[in-house]
Amino acid sequence: MITNAELQRMAAPILILCMLAWYSVTRAHVPSTSSVNGTYSNLCCDSIILRDGSIITDGRRAAFDLENMKFGLTAYPSKRVQVSDGHIVVQDDPDPGPLSFSQNGTELTICGDRLCRTTYIFKRR
Repeated sequence: MITNAELQRMAAPILILCMLAWYSVTRAHVPSTSSVNGTYSNLCCDSIILRDGSIITDGRRAAFDLENMKFGLTAYPSKRVQVSDGHIVVQDDPDPGPLSFSQNGTELTICGDRLCRTTYIFKRR
């Protein structure tokens, strides 16, 4: 029979193993940022380059993270990326907003304003 003291000694290692298992399962669903690498273009404006977790356009950069959300693959940039007057603008913003991808990851949707009343579809070449 297991004593109370033995049970207490086993509890910490079991808890640590459970936490490691949970962490590995949740991290397994995070897609690699390199999976969306490429040059994306739209007739409205300049092209945008996604390379290993960076959005590059007009000499400006913004890092981004990718997540598989229930509505599709989504990028969360560190700066606001939007289309304004025929240019892609990258600017500091405390709430930069997400960028969404098509199901196959070949199209990127960028908003034309903060409220996303206009959207622009950029296709990967």
